Amino acid sequence: MPVQSAYQEEEKRLTGVLAEIRRQLEAIGPRYTGDDFTEQMLDVQRGKRIERLETAYREPYFGRLDFQEASSDRPVPLYIGKSGVSGPGRDELLVIDWRAPVASMFYSFAGGDGPASYESPEGEVTGTVHLKRNLVIRDGELIRMADSYTRGQDEALVTDEFLLYRLGENKDNKLRDIVSTIQAEQDRIIRADKNKVLFIQGVAGSGKTTVALHRLAFLLYRYADRVRASRMIISRRTGCSSIIYPGCCRSSG
Repeated sequence: MPVQSAYQEEEKRLTGVLAEIRRQLEAIGPRYTGDDFTEQMLDVQRGKRIERLETAYREPYFGRLDFQEASSDRPVPLYIGKSGVSGPGRDELLVIDWRAPVASMFYSFAGGDGPASYESPEGEVTGTVHLKRNLVIRDGELIRMADSYTRGQDEALVTDEFLLYRLGENKDNKLRDIVSTIQAEQDRIIRADKNKVLFIQGVAGSGKTTVALHRLAFLLYRYADRVRASRMIISRRTGCSSIIYPGCCRSSG
């Protein structure tokens, strides 16, 4: 597909997603201000949902992966974002949370025409990747788009250029949000089994703490019924940072 046509396709899709997010925000209604405890707890959940949707409205997703399961006759475009966004239809997802199992392929797939796979709760799912696309959306506007893989075509070496662009955007942040720039080796650390103790070692400024924090975010999502943030301990000291919780990880260096 020509670049201009692809860009127009993504702009049209983005417009539809933003419209659905606005609809969901408007449907939540006003915040509760009464004294009923149950309603207060429900309002807390509504407040969290409003916050997630407002964040998603500014940047609903950062990647697209067209994946065709072995049992399917066509690829399905999967849009990856910092949090999931449901669609108007039952069980429809407009945006897949980056921590979801299927989203792991966006980070682990490095090209080639061979099969790709991910581990779902029901077991391994195998298929074929047709497209891997990086997207930059700011305040609801599509700013930049680059395909790092298109099946059947010569692979364009844009991955490093796009990565440098994204890292440059965050150069002034004290603790970078790396969700859109996670590399395959970092993803393996983040998604490792929760009962595995990890030791992350590297020089100062290499991103150990950032990767470990994203691992905690993944564990809280993946094992929401068994892992609690209140049972995690995060400690830091000069020249060394540690993130510790039973069965999690320790970063040092």
